[in-house]
Amino acid sequence: MPSDAVWWLWLIPAGVLLALLARVIVLRQQAGHWKIAAFDVCRDLLAGSLLYGLLAPPVGLCVVLLVSMLAHGEFHPAALLMGALLSWVGGLLPALACGALAGIARPWLPRWPGTLACVLLGAALGAVWFIGLGWSSGSLRSSVVPALSGAIGALAVSLYHLRHN
Repeated sequence: MPSDAVWWLWLIPAGVLLALLARVIVLRQQAGHWKIAAFDVCRDLLAGSLLYGLLAPPVGLCVVLLVSMLAHGEFHPAALLMGALLSWVGGLLPALACGALAGIARPWLPRWPGTLACVLLGAALGAVWFIGLGWSSGSLRSSVVPALSGAIGALAVSLYHLRHN
């Protein structure tokens, strides 16, 4: 793992914290007090993070694995089970960041544009995370699986998460 490639991964949690502060500042006037706004924002952040963190990695990777298996004319249920269990190793932190940002921005995300934004964010975070950790060579071809699994997982979860927007 190259040491100079990892420093910019700190921008992901920094972006989440900046989004959290921005929403608290914006909602402070509506809520009447900053503590009420901070509680509401943290509740939405935790709900989004848990939902995306628990469901998006296994759903995304299992769909990618299933399509790949069917394209090659094979089906291995054990590979799907292992993919679901091991998906959190590489996909948990990008999914938590995507869920946190989706939870923070949920009041302003309409259903379909918000779902598209979550899909693009999930794909970008999945690819950036793998490239940043050195698990991928940095080329577009080696980032396709993390980007696809991030996008598919974010699509499945954001359809539920943004269902009432």
